[in-house]
Amino acid sequence: MRKVLTTAVAAAVLVVLFASAQGTAALWRAQGTINAGVITTGTWGLLASSGSDRPVPNYAFTSLDASNLVPGQFVQAPLTISNANERAVTYNLAGISSTIDAAGEPDSEFAHSITLRVTRIVEPTACTVQEGLEGNLQYQGGIEDAAAFINGPRTLGPAGTSVSAEMFCVRVMVNENMSASASGGRVQLVFNFAGAEQ
Repeated sequence: MRKVLTTAVAAAVLVVLFASAQGTAALWRAQGTINAGVITTGTWGLLASSGSDRPVPNYAFTSLDASNLVPGQFVQAPLTISNANERAVTYNLAGISSTIDAAGEPDSEFAHSITLRVTRIVEPTACTVQEGLEGNLQYQGGIEDAAAFINGPRTLGPAGTSVSAEMFCVRVMVNENMSASASGGRVQLVFNFAGAEQ
């Protein structure tokens, strides 16, 4: 009798398991097709160049070579900022830093002896002359994380339009009263820009 009862209980458990598995399997077997549509993304970004080369997101500003500067001298080179976005953007200078560790002498002294000037220009030839700049001053100061354009954010039109880029003359000046302890100092300047779509 015990064997019959055990077999009956086992059969009842199997029936319950089988019945519950059938109900669950039906939910997993349901199929349907949906049309997800097409997701399209635009391009976004600010690009930089000298104005005569291809604009890129991370531009090596090699034409601004300050390696042989002495107190009272300056170097300058054109820098073009372009909009790669399909819509207009506003952007701002978002800090100037140095990638060389300026914590030790003479790098720290040299970094504090530099004045930077960013002037809006129309033609790159305005930046090749070693004289005063005619243009719209946008920044003047030192290496600062909080560096920003004097008059606030600027606007660039959509990529491919005549107003999608603007040119600046970037000048690096070594102060006349630079300390002798700054001699041999090095800096590698990093200009950061941040933008937002309009």
